[in-house]
Amino acid sequence: MTLGSEALGRVGSWWAKELGRWQGTWEAMTPDAGASPRWATQNRLEEVNDAVALRRFGEPQGEGLPVLIVTPQVNQSYIADFHARQSLVRTLLGQGAHEVGVTDWLPPPKRAYTIADSIDDIRACIARLGGRVHLVGPCQGGW
Repeated sequence: MTLGSEALGRVGSWWAKELGRWQGTWEAMTPDAGASPRWATQNRLEEVNDAVALRRFGEPQGEGLPVLIVTPQVNQSYIADFHARQSLVRTLLGQGAHEVGVTDWLPPPKRAYTIADSIDDIRACIARLGGRVHLVGPCQGGW
C-alpha cells in the first residue's frame, strides 16, 4: 500500500502546523549555551551539604504531606520544572500538593561519595521538609 499525493500533502500540512505551534515553546525551553539552569516556577533554595541542595516550591504550611522529587543525579535537576507547560512541580502543586521539594544535585563533592551518601542526602532533604514526605523518583526514560 502506498500513500497517494493527497494523503502525503495532508500529512505534510499537519506536520508544518505542528512544527510552527511548538517552535516558540522549544525556543523558550532550550537554555542558552553556558547559561545557568532556569527553573520555571518560583522557588526557595536551601543548601543541605556539599552534594545536594533542596529547592522548595509552594507553601510549607498546609494540610497533607509535602512531596519530594528525587531527580536523577546524571541530569540537571531542573528537568522536574523545565517549562511552564512541562513541569512535574506545577502539576503536583496544581493537583493539591501544598509544598514540593526537589533535590538539586551539585557537582560531585571532592571526597569519597557512595550510594549510602546519596541516601543520607535524600534523608536530609526529607528532614528539612518535616520528616515525612510523598517520595517521587522520576526515571530518565520517562522524560
